[in-house]
Amino acid sequence: NTFFKLNYDNDYKHFKEFINYDIFKQLYNDETELDYHITFFMSGLNSIIKKWLKNGCIESPKQINKILFDEYKNKNF
Repeated sequence: NTFFKLNYDNDYKHFKEFINYDIFKQLYNDETELDYHITFFMSGLNSIIKKWLKNGCIESPKQINKILFDEYKNKNF
């Protein structure tokens, strides 16, 4: 909740602190394409976490991790 209250969810600088940004840089040769991908990724990630928090964190962190991981499996990372 604090992450969202501090508005970190809309700041790439903070995004880079939480994920391995170099992986994304390797997948995209074009900075514009990379920027759009990160925007898409951040929106999905933030939406899932916000929904989880709003619903009272009924699912375990492990379940949420699996949901997020499943969205990106087989993406050649």
